[in-house]
Amino acid sequence: MIVDGASVPDREQFTNHQSPITNHQSPITNYQLPITKTENKLSHYVFTR
Repeated sequence: MIVDGASVPDREQFTNHQSPITNHQSPITNYQLPITKTENKLSHYVFTR
């Protein structure tokens, strides 16, 4: 029962932190785009060989 009581406020804080985390996810996906472009160039090199 004591663990349950501590779990409730902990969960509320986690949801509060989830908001900025999703905000940071946006630029991360932006970086994913150029990464896939480099991956495409890599497969081109593999195909040339």
